[in-house]
Amino acid sequence: MNRRSLIQLLIGVIAAVAGLGTMVLVRQDRCLDAGGSWSTETRVCLGPQGPLVVARRSDVTVAIGIGLLVAFMLHRASTFADRHARRPSA
Repeated sequence: MNRRSLIQLLIGVIAAVAGLGTMVLVRQDRCLDAGGSWSTETRVCLGPQGPLVVARRSDVTVAIGIGLLVAFMLHRASTFADRHARRPSA
């Protein structure tokens, strides 16, 4: 595995983790805004009368968007670093 493919794999993993983490944080924030408490063991929002539904389809859209944004920024940074490293020194 060469250096370039390792960097691209790392970019994909970081972007996926960032997207999923963002989705969980958005759900936690929405749960607290609704007056519930977030259970970290079960990842469920608990209200006074039981579980509250705070998941929306837009959560997945936001997570994918954040993941793509992180992937794009990391790809640009790695491309810049790779080009800078290949530049002949004076």
